[in-house]
Amino acid sequence: MENSKIKLLNNSINKILKSELVTDMREYYAQLPTTIIEDQTVYIFDGLIPKELNFKIAKHDRFLPVPTHIHTFIELNYIYSGTCNQIIDGKKVQLHQGDLIIIDTEVPHSIAKTDVNDIIINILIRKEYFSSMFFENLSNNGIIFDFLLNAISYTTTHNQYIVFHTNKNNHLKEDIRQILWETYFPTVCSYPFIENYLNLLFIDLLRVFEYDAHNNSSIKNHAFEQRIDVLRYIEDNFDTCTLKSVSSHFNYSPNYLSTFIRKSTGKTYSRLIREYKMAKVCFYLANTNTPVDEIAEKCGFSNLTFFYKKFNEIYEKSPKEYRATNR
Repeated sequence: MENSKIKLLNNSINKILKSELVTDMREYYAQLPTTIIEDQTVYIFDGLIPKELNFKIAKHDRFLPVPTHIHTFIELNYIYSGTCNQIIDGKKVQLHQGDLIIIDTEVPHSIAKTDVNDIIINILIRKEYFSSMFFENLSNNGIIFDFLLNAISYTTTHNQYIVFHTNKNNHLKEDIRQILWETYFPTVCSYPFIENYLNLLFIDLLRVFEYDAHNNSSIKNHAFEQRIDVLRYIEDNFDTCTLKSVSSHFNYSPNYLSTFIRKSTGKTYSRLIREYKMAKVCFYLANTNTPVDEIAEKCGFSNLTFFYKKFNEIYEKSPKEYRATNR
């Protein structure tokens, strides 16, 4: 990005917003739902992403702390300048300029008061986004894919975050700047432009080797790797595999595999297969002009009435509406 555009972008980002002048947030927090986690009241952040969109880009409001909360989306915090101190699942995490943190759903965390020079960019992303937009881009790419797969699996335990020290990565810095430029100075096709740069952002994260990973039980423990192996195999072969064939591949009995999948994901085998097929449908809807009925059949839905019913149940919109909002 040219220096003139960087200067203009920095001026826009550094402006103090009206929301940053608020000094008392008690009324706002009083309206939020809460839950109890380990005897602590925790706020639930939901509905922050417009219903018709998959993600939201916004600058973090400075000057006030954010109390302990969880959210139903995946959150990325990029430290554009300054520092940011968070308490994540009881652990103090200090972030500096150029650091990027990915926080899984349902992870209790709070953010300390920030100063005028502490610019934090929040990227809020629906879980469904990864199973559609990243369907073919991040498969089999190590820790990021493992983390995102766990985040979208709807398992009962979500306790992960990853910190990336990206200050020396110019490609990633440029990804962020381009995303912010299209956010602050939107024009024709800004949304798909940002969507593509988000893809590049995650691909560039795969190249960042200096990272801190946290999980109450190691991210690479045997149970986790076993789950990843099974789910990757199903993802790679969902068009043709059956419960019996997957069981045979891993030397499990069908009953054991069925129970294993349910415990690992909270879903039945048939529902998991259906969701993989739906993810593929979403990929084709967002990236091709192929007729909907043809996409459905191509992705393994022979009963179109069943397909349309399930699609509406999952995404709360028709395939046509999904295509219109994700192009």
